[in-house]
Amino acid sequence: RVHGKIRNDFIFMAESYWDLEYELQQLGFDFTYDKTFYDRVVSINPMSVKGHLLAENDYQNKSVRFLENHDEDRAADKFPDTKKHFAAAIITYLSCQGLRFMHMGQLQGKKKHLSMHLSKFPKEENDNNVEILSFYDRILDLLKTKSVFKNGVCKAVQVIPSDDQNPSFENLICRIWFDPNSSIRSFILIIINFSDYKSDGHCKVVFDKTQKFEGKNCLFRDLMSSISYYKSVELLTGKGEWFSLLPFQFHVF
Repeated sequence: RVHGKIRNDFIFMAESYWDLEYELQQLGFDFTYDKTFYDRVVSINPMSVKGHLLAENDYQNKSVRFLENHDEDRAADKFPDTKKHFAAAIITYLSCQGLRFMHMGQLQGKKKHLSMHLSKFPKEENDNNVEILSFYDRILDLLKTKSVFKNGVCKAVQVIPSDDQNPSFENLICRIWFDPNSSIRSFILIIINFSDYKSDGHCKVVFDKTQKFEGKNCLFRDLMSSISYYKSVELLTGKGEWFSLLPFQFHVF
């Protein structure tokens, strides 16, 4: 109720629980913790995660996305398997709108919980996990250099079964970022197999009719690796591009 009366650049962020997030947003909070989303991510529940991200854009934009904080376990401790850790981070920080919250020590892969009452870190054998640090460096670089993550719109991409109709497509989370103000169909497509099983399916991309492709092929270049190849525009927007991913494998095209 006093929002904007203190100073224009003051941001109200609520550490909210008990399903009060939307109510607090309506009362004027700029952002609210999305603990429900965190719980669904750490439980490795792809269907629940996808359902959560179907909420209205205004709610999504005001949600705080985190993989660890002062209350929760360290991400590196919660996910000792880096494949699971990285897949969860791709979902949390690149696959949805909102404020991206990273905890002190998270980027270095620290595992010991940091007490708020102490002024120093507990000692750890591996003080800087190079693999985890390199991974988060790539994420931060994408968030810095790709303006669509700040100014664009993020939507769910429909995933349908492969030709053999196996149910593993439900494990795939596919999201797309695009700039609605651009006349060219430049986008970032993200797909994650958020499960312990090899999974496959067709990802069908639907664009606004005002946008136009230049050419008949689309370059798929994974921004988190060195993978790069061309795919048919007609296939991408028709039947859908087919993906087969190993457990917790992901692409950021």
